[in-house]
Amino acid sequence: MNKFQYSNREAWIDNVKMVAMLFVVLGHTPVMIHSSLPSWLAIFVLSFHMPLFVVMTGYTSVRSIDAISDIGSLGAYLLKITKRILVPCAFFSAIMGIVMSSFKFATGGELPLQKIFVDIGIVIAYVIAWYYRNTSLKYGFYIICLVSIPLSFSSPFWFFNMIWSVCVCCALSSYITKALKVKSISEWGGQFAFVLLAFVIALLVENISSKTSDFILFFIAGYLMKKYHYPFKNFKIVYSFLYLIAGLIIAVLLGRGLMDFWKMHFIQFTEQGIAHLYFLRIAASILICLFFIHMTKFFSEDYTRFSFWGAQTLGLYMVHSMLVNMVERLKLSYYFNDAFFLLYSITAVLIIMIMSMLIIKFFMKYKVTNELCLGNLK
Repeated sequence: MNKFQYSNREAWIDNVKMVAMLFVVLGHTPVMIHSSLPSWLAIFVLSFHMPLFVVMTGYTSVRSIDAISDIGSLGAYLLKITKRILVPCAFFSAIMGIVMSSFKFATGGELPLQKIFVDIGIVIAYVIAWYYRNTSLKYGFYIICLVSIPLSFSSPFWFFNMIWSVCVCCALSSYITKALKVKSISEWGGQFAFVLLAFVIALLVENISSKTSDFILFFIAGYLMKKYHYPFKNFKIVYSFLYLIAGLIIAVLLGRGLMDFWKMHFIQFTEQGIAHLYFLRIAASILICLFFIHMTKFFSEDYTRFSFWGAQTLGLYMVHSMLVNMVERLKLSYYFNDAFFLLYSITAVLIIMIMSMLIIKFFMKYKVTNELCLGNLK
């Protein structure tokens, strides 16, 4: 048996996640060179690399979302995603805050006492709460987590705040539509109500968690793909290229090479009276995502080392983002303007990627770090 084989995991799903992670690495290249990727490449990567993560999250969340049938199962799901997503997010934010404050003081800056005490307090509180996680004090763990997010939330981890909010919106929508027994009237009507309500909830929480409405439709796309057994077994590889071509045509016609078009929020589209372009942008991104999903599935056979790291992308993304952000804020990156600047920058980011893998391997050895840092809570 392949030593990387997981009996309950499909290789192609984890391979897709790792492909998305590699494009995240590429997207971080500008941080290392104080420059930018060629506009066409930057826009291409921006159009799908984060949506691909969210699509696969929706794809793998079907069983959990569909299991929500009452307030008890809803609460259990919310606790599950809080442990899985927000705990390591807040913990890493606090650790990064301590490192950055210490470095600022060591380089002659003023020590932000209030900030560093808050971050140290959060780390200590997490460790204590983890120690008592199997006692009657276990709910203090989640309270600490929710309180610590606004106190010690760093910009590199915006993705986790967003994905948690997307999961919450879809969970609430599933609970409400089931409580109203909408699906008992019509299966398709029930699915439409689920999608519409989830999107409305995302719009309502936009001021609390930005980008939720921008990504929730990707989650729903992945959810519906799994729900209706897509990709199909008899799918032909030529269709993958048709998806890619169609997605690129829509992207080029809509964006016309404008980076801002891919960064605008739904509200900004509606304020300008072009809400329809938002949905076309979503369609273009999904088509490009489908290309990578199908191509990866076609070439995925055994569960390999590549697949193994794809299963660790939540922790990998978090550690990698933290290290890249620290390099940027500590001014450790360099300016490269010669013909090899892109090679230099990609090499530097890949080195950080390898460092991230080594850190994760270390975290996986110990129960406390495996749970608090990687979100593998039992």
